[in-house]
Amino acid sequence: MKIDLGPEIVGLLLPHKRPFLMVDRIVEIGDKPTPSLHARRLITQNESIFDGHFPGWPLWPGALTIEALAQAANLLLVLAEMRAESEDILNDLRQLSLSMRMEPVATPGPEVLARLRSPGPSGVLSAVDVKLKRPVFAGTVLDLHVREDGRFQDLIHLHVEAVVDRRVVADGSLHVARRSPPI
Repeated sequence: MKIDLGPEIVGLLLPHKRPFLMVDRIVEIGDKPTPSLHARRLITQNESIFDGHFPGWPLWPGALTIEALAQAANLLLVLAEMRAESEDILNDLRQLSLSMRMEPVATPGPEVLARLRSPGPSGVLSAVDVKLKRPVFAGTVLDLHVREDGRFQDLIHLHVEAVVDRRVVADGSLHVARRSPPI
């Protein structure tokens, strides 16, 4: 399902903040045949990382691509948890996003904002197997695709892929150990 949730909503869903917030936008979320998410990150020349990596040659660090994929995976898991509690949450988030852009819409109730108060991570990244295939430079859009491939008890296996200009720049898998509920 196409959904356009911008940085204001992403910032509410993830515990990360700039400059370490690596996702700008949630483009699409799906649940058939398995849960999936498409997110984006615009990589600009103004990123502070380019001051030192490498001066005059704006090469995006591969570790940040992997971090962006991990954050997209966290978004998928957080949204899946929220959707399990309320089928209307995506519509509520869409309405909240529009209202934050000063669009004339009905503002979601306080329960939506309360649920968004730093939901935190849905788990702990327990294994990373991602191959970097191509370099990424400033002035590109990094498309992040995450798909749940399976669960075994409290372990979730996710397939991840980063794409620039329809070319795969990184792909592989992440394993997330679900967090235990607070006591």
